[in-house]
Amino acid sequence: MSEHKHKHKDGVSLGVKIPPALHTYSSLYSLCFRRSKSRLLRELLTQWMEQTVQEYPEQRLIDMAIQKYQKKWVVEKANLKMTMDTRNQISLGFEFFKNTIKAELQKRRIDSQIIHKILHAIKY
Repeated sequence: MSEHKHKHKDGVSLGVKIPPALHTYSSLYSLCFRRSKSRLLRELLTQWMEQTVQEYPEQRLIDMAIQKYQKKWVVEKANLKMTMDTRNQISLGFEFFKNTIKAELQKRRIDSQIIHKILHAIKY
């Protein structure tokens, strides 16, 4: 899924590439039942989230993201130690690493408060 930069007062627009057969069927369904494809997708995603959030509540996903980036930093830090001369250079590498994560999360349009939580939790 790729995200478009269009904001609506009720959400963010998602652009999704789908197979032609799925497009044709959903278009016919939409036509016959007077239900927009956007509404169909919203309903499906809402249903999926309601089922998934029980096992993966938002805080658990945030914690998983923190663990993912912390592990990634451990590897990056080890690589930097082999190539950098000083602790200051490694520290600059950490700031670059966090800025890269911030850019990635912003590109995914993650809420800024969640981005802050994730970045704050990653330890040097």
